[in-house]
Amino acid sequence: MSGPSQLRLHLLGGLDVEGIPGSALGSRKARTLVKVLALARGSAVSPDRVIDALWPEGELPARPAEQVGVLVSRLRSVLGADRLRRLDGGWALDLDWFDVAELEARVDEAAARMAAANPVAARAASRAALALARGSLLADEPDPIWAQAECAAAARTVARARLIGAEAALAAGDGGDAAALAEAALDHDPYDEAALRVLMRSYAATGRPASALAAYARVRGKLSEDLGVDPGRETEELHAAILLRDTAAMAPDLLPMASDPPAELVGRGLQLAALDRLLARARAGASVLAAVEGEAGIGKTVLVSHWSNRLPGETLVVTGRCDELGRDLPLQPILDGLAAHLRTVEPSDVEGILGDAKPILGPLLGRFSTGSAQPGPTTVVDPVAGRALLFAALLTTVERAAGDRASVVVVEDVHLAGETTIEWLRFAVRRSTRFLVVATRRPEGPSLGTEEIVRLGPLDLTSVVDLFGRHRAPELHARSGGHPLFLHELASATSAELPTSLRQAVSARVDGLGEAAPTLRAAAILGTEVDVDLLAGVLHLPVASLLEHLEAGLRSLIIEERSATLAFRHELVREALAEDTTAARRAFAHREAARVLHGRPGHDPMEVAWHARLGGDVATAVVALVDAAATAGSRFDLRLAEELLSEAISLQDSVEARVARARVRIARFDLDGAEADASCALELGGGPASLEVAGWAAYYKRDYELGLRRAEEAVERSEDPAVRASCHTLSGRILHASGHLPEADRRLSDAVAGAPSDVRGVAQVFLGGLRIHQGRIERGCELVDRALLDPSRLGHPFALHHGYLFRALGLGMQGRPVEALVAVEAGRALAIEAGEPGTRFVSVQDNLRSWVLRNLGLLEQADECTQRALALAGGQRSSMSEMYFAGRLDLIEGLLLAGDTDGVGKAIEGTADLMQWDGGMAWHHHQRFLTLSARHALAAEDPDRAISLASRVVADCGERRTSRYSLLARTTMARARLAAGRPIDHDELDGVLDELERSAGLEAWRVTAELAAVTGVDRWWRDAERRAGALVARAGQHHEALRRYMAETFASLGR
Repeated sequence: MSGPSQLRLHLLGGLDVEGIPGSALGSRKARTLVKVLALARGSAVSPDRVIDALWPEGELPARPAEQVGVLVSRLRSVLGADRLRRLDGGWALDLDWFDVAELEARVDEAAARMAAANPVAARAASRAALALARGSLLADEPDPIWAQAECAAAARTVARARLIGAEAALAAGDGGDAAALAEAALDHDPYDEAALRVLMRSYAATGRPASALAAYARVRGKLSEDLGVDPGRETEELHAAILLRDTAAMAPDLLPMASDPPAELVGRGLQLAALDRLLARARAGASVLAAVEGEAGIGKTVLVSHWSNRLPGETLVVTGRCDELGRDLPLQPILDGLAAHLRTVEPSDVEGILGDAKPILGPLLGRFSTGSAQPGPTTVVDPVAGRALLFAALLTTVERAAGDRASVVVVEDVHLAGETTIEWLRFAVRRSTRFLVVATRRPEGPSLGTEEIVRLGPLDLTSVVDLFGRHRAPELHARSGGHPLFLHELASATSAELPTSLRQAVSARVDGLGEAAPTLRAAAILGTEVDVDLLAGVLHLPVASLLEHLEAGLRSLIIEERSATLAFRHELVREALAEDTTAARRAFAHREAARVLHGRPGHDPMEVAWHARLGGDVATAVVALVDAAATAGSRFDLRLAEELLSEAISLQDSVEARVARARVRIARFDLDGAEADASCALELGGGPASLEVAGWAAYYKRDYELGLRRAEEAVERSEDPAVRASCHTLSGRILHASGHLPEADRRLSDAVAGAPSDVRGVAQVFLGGLRIHQGRIERGCELVDRALLDPSRLGHPFALHHGYLFRALGLGMQGRPVEALVAVEAGRALAIEAGEPGTRFVSVQDNLRSWVLRNLGLLEQADECTQRALALAGGQRSSMSEMYFAGRLDLIEGLLLAGDTDGVGKAIEGTADLMQWDGGMAWHHHQRFLTLSARHALAAEDPDRAISLASRVVADCGERRTSRYSLLARTTMARARLAAGRPIDHDELDGVLDELERSAGLEAWRVTAELAAVTGVDRWWRDAERRAGALVARAGQHHEALRRYMAETFASLGR
């Protein structure tokens, strides 16, 4: 079998042979053999060297040379027989490209460019070198003692790349980037004085001399303690210069520390003055939203850059740019701008600026997570609450970064921004003070709301004269119409005859650059910013050649240095070059770009998907789109997440995309769509993860039987603890709802014990609710409270609503009415805020409020809540039958307490169809209905029927192992037995009444008094009065109403 035509191999960050799956290389020893041969760089590796590497601990097999021969034979079939050769001295592997060798070449090129006083090229080369450093050499080898020298050398090379990059960044005036790179270099070698000096200069350049002195003290201490030496003369002189604020001595050798003030911007005085006025309003306490509007190439970027660069230090400026090719994820421009600012801040200050927002923003400021979106268990974000939390965290962080200064957030090309980014800009202006948003956009861009518009038009003839002189200005102005970009292209034309269009002008200028032209056109295909490592991967050219070509582009004003990278001077320039290439060439470049980018840790999935789609690489595009959707979902932009997944499915249907979209659709409450996607995932051969999401989809649609079947099957088929825990949570909840409490207990207990954090919170809520229904109230409330400590960790939005339901229920059952009402109000507010998905829980909370108020003696207010809940529930055949029947039972209980026996009879007759209903929690409603019916039968002087009904309740509760209605039914049964002339067991009833106080705390006083009244047992009267007094003490503002109600009740019972 022949190997790949190009053999390209990575060892930085672990073994990766491009185009060959890791599994195809065979066993771990086979992979180690490839690494040993690759590090020899084409030279022969002796059998002894190979054996030492494969069996480093000396436990050799019987014939190690033969085993090596077998490994070599298998690898030859994968890599190519002509690639893995047997030589006299051993074996040799011939590579076309090796990342370690390429790293060294790029670092050498960066050093050469820096020595030649070309920091722009040096910086580009060092960035390209660092792009190769996906991790340490042989990161996938546990302890490569056979390659210690090579690992140390590679680490030194990476540190050298960082140091050169830091020096180049400092020379270019980017102190923040320079400091970050120098710190990283010092992390590798804490005694590196060259890195220390760059770090000190970087801190001084960004106005942080104290940080520079602290860094000096830290390294000096290590040199003294560890090596017994002092810093060198050059370091000491720099330290003294910083102490004395000697700017000249602090500056790097190549460029001055600070650039001259920006020259005046010709023809834009009115616009600059308008921006100054808007900033003055912000500094005075206002929040202002401004849009700089103009057509492409009119100078929007130049205007806002010139204006923001001249702002003094008492203004915080956060600048971000929307991706010119529309590849941005939600909030990315603001996150990029904030991350850039934080790089200029002392690390200890960064912690204070992020504060409690760090868990939310920290992962986002790293730009992108590494690796693909993992299937895992189904978790459903709450888009409303999640977005509110993220928006507030981002705004608070910007405000903390500003301190007592005004904040300016500049977002360029906002016409390309997603909905979430625009919404955050509006949110920030609404919620903050001393805040100015300056967004650039084209005229067709979206409105930002109530905004101040600064319009940019063409330059007038006077301005053109100022720029190009009286001789050239008239013709240039006439031909360009005063359009700044075309004006500069015309002025740069080298031919005698002026070009007739921007595209012609750019193309002609690039054609004159000879060998650089194809490189610049390829760069234009790939995007606005020039990624040298990516360009090298696409063109397979050495970095040295690429830098020569890019420098030609710099000299000809095709590209420019922009914020630590090289970029095309304008998107119109890039478009002109990209359109000037063939479709086949563009497709090839995009396909190669997708390949290179997808191999990078922490790659931008939107960028990968964009290139893969345009290159026709459907498989890579689908994977990247699913990853991008996961990132969008983590930023609570579920609309974008669904769009990305729909695009992935339209390209190539897959289990992964269907499962992901089902989860997004559940969160968006598109339950039919979620069920359709889950079913498709199963039809496509999806395994346990597909069954798990299909189970949740069925549960959300209230098809509990189907949901239970799917969850139980997924548990049987899955070995993933997280998926199993999620399915146990689902099946436990369904079994609880259907009345199989012992089985539900086992499932939910297993889920809580083995679940990851997002699933554990949901399992705790449901297990807590189960414990409350079992009568283990304190344990149930403890579980619910633990889950509600961090609502953001609840993996399903309804779990939060259930949590507040169970919290209120548990507090009420413990006889804590004020706290129960507080929980009711909090739960009701959350349900209303959730919109349609929360509607049913508004009714639930009204039911709970009715119950608490009724037991406080506020019967009229309770009935009002009941009627409101019934109106929301609709009716028996609605999707909220559970709440409807709860409301009907509340009416019955209210009539019983009011002593309206006839009304109770009619209400019971009108609710009898409840016993044929088998929906969620029907068993619980049946127990309550039979208990109320027994009480009515007793009031209607039919004790035998009361005994019969109460006995059914006690039996059912025993089977399901619940206590509350069993206890209430047993007290009713005792009263009925006395009414029927039958004996009762007083000792048994003592235990019932004691237990009743723990699970019916609101009702215990009255039930005890009713039993005392018919038995004449004095201790029960005393218990009733004690329990009544305790409840009054906990009734808060309702204590007087409750005291009157209790007095009336006791009087009616003869006390």
